[in-house]
Amino acid sequence: MRRYRLPHKRISIIKALLCILLLVQPFVAGCVTFSPDRQWHDPHLERAQTAQQNDVTVSVVVLDDEEAKKIYGVDLGDKEIRAIWLEIENNTAETLHLLPSSLDIDYFSQNEAAYRFHSSFKPQQNRQLSEHFHALAIRKNLTAGEKTVGYVLVNRHRGGRYLVVELLSDQTLHRFDFMFALPDGSFDFEEIDFGSVYASEQLKSLDMPALKSWAELLPCCTTNAHGDKYGDPLNVIFVGDMNYLMGALTRSGWAFTERISGKAAWETTKSTLFGAPEWNFPISPLYFRGRHQDFAMQRPRGSIPQRNHMRIWLAPVTLDGSQVWVAQLSRDIGVKPTWHSPFLFTHVIDPEVDEDRSYLLEMLMRSESVEAYGYVHGVGEATLEAPKFNLTEDPYRTDGRRMLVVIAENPVPINEVSVIP
Repeated sequence: MRRYRLPHKRISIIKALLCILLLVQPFVAGCVTFSPDRQWHDPHLERAQTAQQNDVTVSVVVLDDEEAKKIYGVDLGDKEIRAIWLEIENNTAETLHLLPSSLDIDYFSQNEAAYRFHSSFKPQQNRQLSEHFHALAIRKNLTAGEKTVGYVLVNRHRGGRYLVVELLSDQTLHRFDFMFALPDGSFDFEEIDFGSVYASEQLKSLDMPALKSWAELLPCCTTNAHGDKYGDPLNVIFVGDMNYLMGALTRSGWAFTERISGKAAWETTKSTLFGAPEWNFPISPLYFRGRHQDFAMQRPRGSIPQRNHMRIWLAPVTLDGSQVWVAQLSRDIGVKPTWHSPFLFTHVIDPEVDEDRSYLLEMLMRSESVEAYGYVHGVGEATLEAPKFNLTEDPYRTDGRRMLVVIAENPVPINEVSVIP
């Protein structure tokens, strides 16, 4: 078999670029200033979430960029690193081992993170950086009766983060679930106070049969702002309070979306041009009973033209005290020019919208986030011979059902999920 070889000219260009990068790197790194704030007293601990089970107590805080900079003395956010503070108390009779890969399978070692701030011209600062990062790291092994406090460094995600903390003993795996919103003023879920969407007298408490009947009487689809044209179908109903819902979605790979802005448009353009997935790019508004989505989430795939996306509205009903949500779910498979968008381009959806409905359920069940699921009538059937169309004239087909998903408050194995008749 003949081996393929790069042309000599191309090899020379690549070598030249590498040399330039090696020459420039020390000068760029040399600008790093290492200055931890020794007087800072950890006010972020006021936001700590705590969970306890089987004589093990875990407290967690996800730091924002400014908090991490005060503690670490360098801008972790600039290197796409996020700091997580942990306190673990082991009151069992066993030795526990923290599994940091449960927080992020690609978490950073202390040397790896510190080296990103090293300078060829500051060897003493490099040593101080490494020593400081190691001093902040959490100790991963706890004997019976011990407590450990420190930080784990993970990849930086904007908007929100679902965390799993796992501790392994010889006999038991202890698992703790946490959900953190990370507001920075640009995400759509920050715009709304969910406690004031409906007045108390507007909320109706339903049992499951009444909820199913209510879900079947909903409008078939989203609309435009004027409410005179139908868009994509309203094909999912969630039951679960906001933290559990957001936790379930982020646990299964969904990310928060930013509001439409110049900055978001620029990030979207870069992602489109260079093919990298952008986790937080905006989703255009659609309307349900005169109100655009309360928030949206997406599951990026390869690039902007490919993503799963979902618009979600809080409903004026509850099931046994738990919030109910109405959602529109579809999968983007490409982009196209259109006069129906102010940007003159829009996404093309997969016509088989039920495929994405099944995908959502599978991902939620794999992450052990579903207590029960079932289907109700309501959207209306659309066939290959007689499809329906959304606002940008994409055709879609469906069996006409809405999926009803009850979010689990505690992990439920996939084989123990209940089916709603």
